[in-house]
Amino acid sequence: MYTCIHIVKALRSEADEVCQELDLIAKAREGEAADVCDDSGKSAALLPPNEEGQPPSRPRVKELQSEIGDVLFNALLLALVAERDLGISAACCFAGIRDKIIRRCPHVFGDETAVTVDDASALWMAAKAAE
Repeated sequence: MYTCIHIVKALRSEADEVCQELDLIAKAREGEAADVCDDSGKSAALLPPNEEGQPPSRPRVKELQSEIGDVLFNALLLALVAERDLGISAACCFAGIRDKIIRRCPHVFGDETAVTVDDASALWMAAKAAE
């Protein structure tokens, strides 16, 4: 039987894999990158060309989507196991996330303005410090 600690360890591993995929995409965007489309023809990511100067055949975005799905699955599983084993309400956890996002994003849900990512990050950190 899975316990919360098993799931948290799995989440840590999955989050590390998401970070690795994001790093690969970020590195690709910093260098010479080609616009790559997914199966539907929509732009999937900016990825570096291969040795022949052609876009890669398998976009990293699919790997990133898979890893994010794994993180979300494990987070949901953690909430359900915590509810089962510890009596922690999954619904209350989700409501808490909603409330936290609203509090920490006054530039989205309030009257504050964030022009840059740094501005948004500063507002987030100020709200977090005030909690």
